[in-house]
Amino acid sequence: MIAACTRVIESKAGTPKELASAYLNRGLAYRDKRQLDAAIADETQALTLDPNLHTAHVARALAYAIKKDFAAAIRDFDAVLQLDPHNPVVLANRGAAYIQAQQYANAVRDFDELVRLQPQSSPAYYQRGMAHRFAGEKEQAFHDFDTAVRLAPDNPLALTDLGACYLYGFGVGKDQRKATELLNKAAKLGFEPAKQLLARAAAEKK
Repeated sequence: MIAACTRVIESKAGTPKELASAYLNRGLAYRDKRQLDAAIADETQALTLDPNLHTAHVARALAYAIKKDFAAAIRDFDAVLQLDPHNPVVLANRGAAYIQAQQYANAVRDFDELVRLQPQSSPAYYQRGMAHRFAGEKEQAFHDFDTAVRLAPDNPLALTDLGACYLYGFGVGKDQRKATELLNKAAKLGFEPAKQLLARAAAEKK
């Protein structure tokens, strides 16, 4: 992919949109190889050639996020959401970037909108629950994890965090039996953090 796109770019024979597409795709390939500076440079060039190429904003944002430059990632997500404010994929990614940037209230707002757009989405509730958890809003986090499990009983992430809520009394009364039931289910799905939490709980119980 990198070689093919480079040939198109170096030929300079295409239209600006065609060249922008080549930069976009080469940038994606660089990102896959974790050559993040090269990826960001290519997505920037794609946007110079075609400022309306929103996929380049998203691609560059994800590269910035991998580099842990969350402020830059959020700016790119903002650029897309200004024109497409109800884009669920971008809302989810910006919400995740806000969590990483410790801007938890902003993360909750993004996931509020995501839940409004996708009221039957277990991941949407789970992600909002994580934002509430990091914000110290334990009851709201518990209710979101609980809803995520009800919507998708085999969601290992939600099962594990809901189990932790019952195990440690986060937003709900402690219930060792319920915690063990949830964590065992997540562990049977092969989710290692659930297995580790079960082992830790067993050790603390001794």
